[in-house]
Amino acid sequence: MSDLQALTYEPGERVARITLNRPERGNGITRRLVTELEQCVERADLDPEVRVILLQSNGKGFCGGYDLVESAQGQGLMGEETVAPPPGSPLDPSVMAANHDPRETWDPMVDYAMMSRNVRAFMSLFHCGKPVVCKVHGFCVAVDRIARMPVNQLQMMKLLVNQSLYSQGLHATQLLGTVFDGITRHTREGHAFQQRAATAGFRQAVRERDEPFGDPGPSTFKG
Repeated sequence: MSDLQALTYEPGERVARITLNRPERGNGITRRLVTELEQCVERADLDPEVRVILLQSNGKGFCGGYDLVESAQGQGLMGEETVAPPPGSPLDPSVMAANHDPRETWDPMVDYAMMSRNVRAFMSLFHCGKPVVCKVHGFCVAVDRIARMPVNQLQMMKLLVNQSLYSQGLHATQLLGTVFDGITRHTREGHAFQQRAATAGFRQAVRERDEPFGDPGPSTFKG
């Protein structure tokens, strides 16, 4: 995918590495980045050689959220598209600019039609049939900002976020996870590991279990 501009895509050794590549803008989110991300996730999901997706970024931080400079300077726009949208559509720059004109009436559904496509692209990581691992690094400035918010606002936001997890079946997942944990410990492999740990010691059993996966060996951490 040589036409990528906002990120890079590198498949190899069963891993598809998707790297946000706008370090000069803190890897801020633009329409191009969103579109390219969705395309890369789809490619990785369809590639029979890929087993897992690694999402990472270049620069000092993982992602600074939406590129507010692009948005502010572009009257609510989010940068250029990879493909020009149909004239008059919610992604048409002139439509977006008009809908962000404070002198006019804001149409929330036009805005939703645009923003929901961003959410749909983000959720491609969730709906992808293969596991996704995120390598997050960098700044955590949100903590200080959160601490300055009114507590009632924070409580409502947490209830909202938690509700989405409940509706996805959090309690059922915890129930099944607990049951499956017991099942895995009582399979043939589970019993074999327990017996090996009893005869050769736990560390030796773990070493034998992990070495086929390329485990680097004993930890060098001395803390």
